[in-house]
Amino acid sequence: MVMPPFCDQFLGGSRDFAVEAGTILALLRALDREGPGLAAEAEARAAVAVDGVVATDWTMPLSAESEV
Repeated sequence: MVMPPFCDQFLGGSRDFAVEAGTILALLRALDREGPGLAAEAEARAAVAVDGVVATDWTMPLSAESEV
């Protein structure tokens, strides 16, 4: 997962993460535990792509191989 500029603002500049999550929302919640405030900001102004395709349903299942 790569999320600039959120990485700089909430995660101390780290750029790549391996996070186990069943959905995009679960992924954002997991990252929010590392960088409080990230999930709310991302929900307000981020587009998310899964395996190169923009996801409109953030509750869609993710596989262990999904690249977000």
